[in-house]
Amino acid sequence: MLYSMRYQVNHKGGDDFRPTLTLCLGDVGVRLEILVLDVDGMPVDLSGGDDVPIITFRRPDGTCTDKVAMFHTDGRDGLVVRVFGDGDLDQVGTWRFILTTGTTTWESQSFAVHRVLPV
Repeated sequence: MLYSMRYQVNHKGGDDFRPTLTLCLGDVGVRLEILVLDVDGMPVDLSGGDDVPIITFRRPDGTCTDKVAMFHTDGRDGLVVRVFGDGDLDQVGTWRFILTTGTTTWESQSFAVHRVLPV
């Protein structure tokens, strides 16, 4: 079973969705969904071109790693998906991600990765 963590990234700025679950060091199979909306709150059509969506994760220590994502459907719904794999969540602390599709970049708010589930 996949768990989802969803973010909504708006052209007008901000991050309306918060993580729907707690992430822990080494989690695998967690589904990150990023919904890109325009200033009117409508999904941005990301289907133009042959570019693959890339998510750049900035770890707590400041290092970055690029991960290939995929469109939920064909990109017209504005939804990009990445499932965390083995070794992706390798540091405890505050993470950020930046989504790039073609020549457009969106930066989200942060999310936390914990050593163990908080009580």
